[in-house]
Amino acid sequence: MGSAIMSEELVEGVPVWVYYTDVDSGKTLVEPKVLRGAIGDHYEVKVPEFANYRLLHHTGNLDGVFTNEQQEARLYFRESDWAEVEKVQMYATIQEDVPTYDRPDGELQALEMPVGSVWRVFSRIATNNGEFWYNMGTNQWVMYKPNAFTLNNSPVRPTSHQDVHKEHNWDIQPVSARGSIDFVDGKSVSYYAEPYGRPSGTIANRSVVVINGEVSDPSGVVWFQLQGLGFINSMYVKLTGPISISNEG
Repeated sequence: MGSAIMSEELVEGVPVWVYYTDVDSGKTLVEPKVLRGAIGDHYEVKVPEFANYRLLHHTGNLDGVFTNEQQEARLYFRESDWAEVEKVQMYATIQEDVPTYDRPDGELQALEMPVGSVWRVFSRIATNNGEFWYNMGTNQWVMYKPNAFTLNNSPVRPTSHQDVHKEHNWDIQPVSARGSIDFVDGKSVSYYAEPYGRPSGTIANRSVVVINGEVSDPSGVVWFQLQGLGFINSMYVKLTGPISISNEG
């Protein structure tokens, strides 16, 4: 009689499944864990420490009790040195031979993307040290360099490097604006004699700049002409006021 009462009190609850996932790649970081206990018993999901990962968010209860219903917890992790991740649907046209890596700051791969080839871009990440990396396929990452590739919102016909920027006459729109360099604290960013040209100097982060020209390249990337300096990708400039279109020219 007593044993029957005991067995009723210890009815096993439905197991709680715990999953551990890389939120960006979707890969499982470790085998799912199964927590078991009697209905009413307390459970707690411990957050493991994975090298080079941080917990981003989770779904389900990490602290709860076993019941007769299905429960699960999903823990989503992100590379610890990835500051920002953006899913994109773009196409990169390679302008110079570009090395590829299995992951940002990872192992150099045998594949080198040939000049003129076009690749689908799946995501862009910014790392904590101010680098931008583009994912162009499984285990295929490329670090952003201003003259390495151009980006389009739709596929373009593969071409040769000579066809793309040879003797390009940039259509500079005169504008008037002020801003500051928005790069990485303590670092300087390059500016160029012309978009995708050779670097002609560097300017420190947070420097105040005067913008007197704007160029949109064929892939939609906007360049600012900095007064007295040269051209810089607009992603590195934070405007401190509106852009006025000048009536010059």
